[in-house]
Amino acid sequence: MEKYSSSTSPNFYELYWYGAGTEALDETDGTGSFTDSAFHEYVMFGGRRIARRDSSGNVEYYLDDQLGSARVVTNATGGILDDIDYCPYGSECYVASQTSGNNYKFTGKERDAESGLDYFTARYDASFLARFTSPDPHNAGAQAGDPQTWNAYSYVRDSPLILTDPTGLCTNGMDDAGGACQNVGQGERTNANVADICGRTPRCYQTSDSAQNTVTVEQVQGQGANIADHAAISVNGQQAVGLEQKKDSPTAAVEDKTTPGAVKPVDPNRTVKDKAVIPVSPEQAAKIQKFLDNAKTSPPNYNLYHSNCAQFCESALKAGGVKNVPNDVTPRGLVHDLNGSPSFVEYNRMVPFPIF
Repeated sequence: MEKYSSSTSPNFYELYWYGAGTEALDETDGTGSFTDSAFHEYVMFGGRRIARRDSSGNVEYYLDDQLGSARVVTNATGGILDDIDYCPYGSECYVASQTSGNNYKFTGKERDAESGLDYFTARYDASFLARFTSPDPHNAGAQAGDPQTWNAYSYVRDSPLILTDPTGLCTNGMDDAGGACQNVGQGERTNANVADICGRTPRCYQTSDSAQNTVTVEQVQGQGANIADHAAISVNGQQAVGLEQKKDSPTAAVEDKTTPGAVKPVDPNRTVKDKAVIPVSPEQAAKIQKFLDNAKTSPPNYNLYHSNCAQFCESALKAGGVKNVPNDVTPRGLVHDLNGSPSFVEYNRMVPFPIF
């Protein structure tokens, strides 16, 4: 409900009509009329507002940016009605034109014409102050491992150019594939209670903070045919295992031949050069462990430059539903990419054998 400009009862307030989601699909006056100037019908696509129709059938289109802010609003013929540039926290830096009467502005949230505050469902945000006007309810978005989330008034961890907050509770970011990550924080983890509040499924390398389930991928000192070191994987601190040749046969590897593989525990005397620890959900941990157990009894074939230890670890992560798993040939490149470091493209190019 919102205050409306008419002074005649019951038209002094405006009604919002919702569908299955949290965004209003229709707006009317207090009588629910579809024929007066208060009526607007909105078209949503992919969670974003893309068009608006009034009671006369006139249609306007929203052209937004990567955050969902309505930068341009046009009429049905493409004529520009609104042309607005937003400052990082949502205030209007430059207005070339603004004649549509649109109130859904920064990140698609409705801006109150009198107060200038943006409605984020759970609370209001003051773009001119670069912060919320009330604290985070119950510290819903706070994470113990991420001090940036401890400020109950801050907006999206003070990263407004790349993150959004759909509900006033949960910070969203963008993963490497262009999809939404939930509650981006240290290690891109998500709190299970916040995920329930948001009503969304966690993605990326995420888990409940209370679960403490992890998968570790190690770069181990090479030996035998593993000239580029060895990659091994373990779940929740168990002994790491990796895909090797069933019998150590350097000749087969050098000649680029596929040989029978074997999933073996890593010799504890071998040096661990580097490792990546990935937080996962209990369900993901169970799926990865099941993949490893099955591979021990029915191991895949091994080829140093095609079906090798690094790709075995990648397959295990993917079997557990871990998103954005890199595709690396070398253990070194895999661990560094999992840790967020640049991939070792040049290192891979130096290998004098075809890599697929």
